[in-house]
Amino acid sequence: SKWTGLAFKQFCNVFGFYSGMPANLFLSKSLGTAIILAAGLMRIPQIIRISLAKSSDGIAPMMFYLESMVMLNICGFARAHDLPFTLYGDNLLLTLQNVIIIAQMWFYNKQISFKHKAVWAIFGTFYSSLILGGAFSLRQF
Repeated sequence: SKWTGLAFKQFCNVFGFYSGMPANLFLSKSLGTAIILAAGLMRIPQIIRISLAKSSDGIAPMMFYLESMVMLNICGFARAHDLPFTLYGDNLLLTLQNVIIIAQMWFYNKQISFKHKAVWAIFGTFYSSLILGGAFSLRQF
C-alpha cells in the first residue's frame, strides 16, 4: 500500500539507506540499525521485573546515573560531529531506558531521599541539555 511504501522511504531516510549504496556501507548501516533495534529492547525485561516486583532492591542508582552520563557524552559527540544516527542511536535508546529505571528506583526505593532525587534530577536535566543541545562542541575551539 501507499502508506507502507512511505514508511519504508522514511525508515531509509532516517537510517541513511539509499539506492546504489556500496555493499560494505549497506552492511555497516544494516548492522548499526540491528544494534539500535536490539538496544531498544535491552532493558525492557529489567523494567518489567521492577514493575512486577514493585521493588528496585539490589540495583545501584549510581551505576545508572554514571552510565547515562557516559552515553549522553557519546550522543553529544556524535551530534556535534554530524555522525549518522546508526552510530549513536543505541546509546540514546539505552539512556532513555535508564531514565525509566531511575524513575522506578526513585518511586519504589523509599531510602533514596528527596534531596538526592532533586540534585540528580536538576543535574541530569542541566547536563543533558548542555550535551545534547550542542552547547559544548569542539567546533567552538
